[in-house]
Amino acid sequence: LVQAGLVTRKEGGRGLYDRFRNRILIPLIQVGGEVVGFGARALEAGDEPKYLNSPETAVYHKSSFLYGLDRARRHVQRGGEVIVVEGYFDVMVLHQAGLANTVATSGTALTPDHAKALRRMTNRIALTYDRDSAGREAVVRSLGSLLAGGLDVVVVDLPAGEDPDSLVRKGGVSAWESVRNRAGDPVAFLERHMIRTGGAADAREAAVQAVVRMAAEVSDP
Repeated sequence: LVQAGLVTRKEGGRGLYDRFRNRILIPLIQVGGEVVGFGARALEAGDEPKYLNSPETAVYHKSSFLYGLDRARRHVQRGGEVIVVEGYFDVMVLHQAGLANTVATSGTALTPDHAKALRRMTNRIALTYDRDSAGREAVVRSLGSLLAGGLDVVVVDLPAGEDPDSLVRKGGVSAWESVRNRAGDPVAFLERHMIRTGGAADAREAAVQAVVRMAAEVSDP
């Protein structure tokens, strides 16, 4: 139980306690159908961290696991692309709305191993992270892995204050389709990002340079 991350030893090593006590448990299911870990959301406000994941174990590796992949892989051909979001509930709500080609990185940065897993299904990715600053920084980090993996990426820019979960709850699939139709390429996203952060006098030039640095990692001519 300790090795699986289900219980934790108390300080001093005397006794154990339930790692996921007082939390909603979300099973993390790999492609073969086996549960390899859990995500857990706090039930009470102020109980930190808000989300708690299973630790790395012999069967659960955060750097390669994509939440929802066990179901999404059956629906990718219909959508022609994979929607990549950040959170468990984003995946649940989009799947319930009919957007079953959605997966999440489970609160971790998107890695080269994630990119490889996505590439096995399709080379088209709609990267859809939260609109907050943390979400935008995660997009910047993720673009490097996706482009290096030879994937064709668009960045879906959500309205202010929205995440995929809230957007679809309020407006349904049509709200998603509206923002998806306005999605931009990595250069366009990076240009907007650099203008917002005020880090470059010529945001477009800086954005192009950033994408060139990312493209330099692409092995496919």
